[in-house]
Amino acid sequence: MRVLTIALATISIPIRNGPDRLYSENKVVAAMPVTPALVASAGLPVPGNADGRSFLAFCNGEVPSGWRDEAHWSYDFRNIISKRFETAFSLPSDRCNLQVVRPTTLKYVHFAGMPPVLFDLSDDPGEMVNRATDPACRSLLN
Repeated sequence: MRVLTIALATISIPIRNGPDRLYSENKVVAAMPVTPALVASAGLPVPGNADGRSFLAFCNGEVPSGWRDEAHWSYDFRNIISKRFETAFSLPSDRCNLQVVRPTTLKYVHFAGMPPVLFDLSDDPGEMVNRATDPACRSLLN
């Protein structure tokens, strides 16, 4: 059985690959391929207008050609009614957003109104140590 961990929403997919075989692979998968994968795993044709590509090939021990090696996403965390986050971070509403670049072993988060953060997910999977100001990581930010 094989378990595939998906970036963004950690989803474990058990894949039986022999009677007692279980192991894990970490692949960069954005949220978009979840729908095509679920539809394909149900044995149904994936609609042409579905976003993304199915990641089921990974579950079979294959690597799809041209698969991405990083995921990108944005998040707008403003709350224009309660101003909860604006107040907590002392930011105007239009500065309460972030962009993320997530290759296999790193996570870089760029905030519009705050300093960036960088996590080395190999050494710090819990994302507790910001390496953005670490001189040894400077080349990763350029």
